[in-house]
Amino acid sequence: MATVRVPTDELTAGEARQAVPPEVPSFTYEPPEGGDLGTLTTEVTSDTDADTLLAQPQEAPGLFTDRVGNFADDETIGAGTTLEVAADPASEAVRIFASDDGATGEVTRWQGPE
Repeated sequence: MATVRVPTDELTAGEARQAVPPEVPSFTYEPPEGGDLGTLTTEVTSDTDADTLLAQPQEAPGLFTDRVGNFADDETIGAGTTLEVAADPASEAVRIFASDDGATGEVTRWQGPE
């Protein structure tokens, strides 16, 4: 069985902007239908340098996380890729993390519907 090295180094702010430029993630929020949580969809609008992307609600990170990509191959996240998580629009931020060249870090954050 092969072991995959999970990135442990931190992306600097400049590396994060290079891996996933600020204009690349596009957010669409659908309000809840009868419950407390709506759905946040993050779409990648152009190709990135990131190996993986992860969307993680700040208040419930283990419950509603979505991830795309693979640490073990050299493919990067391309345009049209989407991440979908449940989100509470009143009190929650959703953080988007990326991994690139053995480092990982937050690249952007959704702060609720405008």
